[in-house]
Amino acid sequence: KMKQISGPSMKDWREGEEITVQYAFEIPDYIGTGKYTLQFDVNQVRVTNDDLMNNKLTKAMNLLNPLPKNPIKSEMKEINGTQALVINGDVFPNMTFVNASENVANPYSRNDEVMHGAGICIARHWTSTTRYWTGYGEYNFEALDKNTYTLLASHPDEYLILTVAFEAPQWWIDKNPDHCVTDNEGEISGPSMASKKAYEDLTKAASDLLAHMMEQPYWNRVVALVPTGFTTAEWIWYGSGQTTVDYSAGAVEIWREWLEKKYGTDQELRKAWGQNGASIKNAHVPTFDESKGDKYPTLLSPETQQDILDYNEFLH
Repeated sequence: KMKQISGPSMKDWREGEEITVQYAFEIPDYIGTGKYTLQFDVNQVRVTNDDLMNNKLTKAMNLLNPLPKNPIKSEMKEINGTQALVINGDVFPNMTFVNASENVANPYSRNDEVMHGAGICIARHWTSTTRYWTGYGEYNFEALDKNTYTLLASHPDEYLILTVAFEAPQWWIDKNPDHCVTDNEGEISGPSMASKKAYEDLTKAASDLLAHMMEQPYWNRVVALVPTGFTTAEWIWYGSGQTTVDYSAGAVEIWREWLEKKYGTDQELRKAWGQNGASIKNAHVPTFDESKGDKYPTLLSPETQQDILDYNEFLH
């Protein structure tokens, strides 16, 4: 907010006259450090001189918002027989609302006003690694920061639970096809849960997001981080239920390592599977048709389909 504190009132300004006025600015508690430009509302007044262009001051203002001095402490506790969120010693009911996902024009944004009016001030904020991860070691956090600052500027008392979806941008999929889920028809989708590289790269992208947030003034309003990802953001393998899950080279390798840990020898594997020619080093991922039950599509027989049961256990 801007308030005039000296000089003639705007209604007394006259065209062609030189005047001197002084303004004070009320800055929200949560606003990003950076350069800001002052612009007068063209519907209220139009000013032209050497210091302004298109109703904007030609010199940007540098704003430095220091880091919060008191880091937040949040924890879940059982109180009176139910779970409650405790923030800096204050007890809050385990009740939150969904807020806009990096888009303040999102219809969910009105939840902010409605829920605050009901006394609920804990918002679930959402982002995805695909939104800010632009390359190896390269990020653009502008959308996340802008939306967060906008929310807190309206309600500085709001607390945020940030949900981070672990997803691979298209550029990563293009560079790492061998580390993506490949179904039995050869179609490639998202990163494979069996890929160590996918795990390491996605973990770093999320860790760098956390490091960025810890340097922002809004960090002391974040009470929890919720990692999620893959199909429907529920850690479900891409392609699960429609095709055989993962034929990628990395997934097959990890599948065989899992079998070796479980059975140890080919003899034990053959005994369990009832397949005389089975071996750990040549074990294949079941086809989509093989993955169905003998009699009922979703019921598997341990006597004849232990290999399918093992694969399902491996996936989970």
